[in-house]
Amino acid sequence: MMTELEHLFLTKFGKTFSVKKGISLLSQGDSQHKLYYLHEGIIRAVHHSPDGLERVKEFYFPGEYSFLYLPWLTGIPADYTLQMTTDGRVTEMPVNILSSSPLHEFSYALLKQQLIYKEKKYRCFF
Repeated sequence: MMTELEHLFLTKFGKTFSVKKGISLLSQGDSQHKLYYLHEGIIRAVHHSPDGLERVKEFYFPGEYSFLYLPWLTGIPADYTLQMTTDGRVTEMPVNILSSSPLHEFSYALLKQQLIYKEKKYRCFF
């Protein structure tokens, strides 16, 4: 469920639109300028190797934010393509908004959520 802060964030800074299956929201090797809140559909983060292999890092589902943390935090180009695997609807916002001081609470919540997700993912090795 979306919090009041999230709703305000999306309404004030975002642009909502429909996206068709197969459309890339961010291409591997590009600089990341946007983040996406997924209302409907599924997004995948996929790496395309030079020999043509596809390696999927993760999927994003409705109610989640889709963007790559490493390019956001370091400014490096994207190692993955963010691609719609189904038709969907997203709200697009500038990723640099996460670094603005009024949104530090929101950025912290995103980082915390991602860290918890990563730690839980590695619990399968126990």
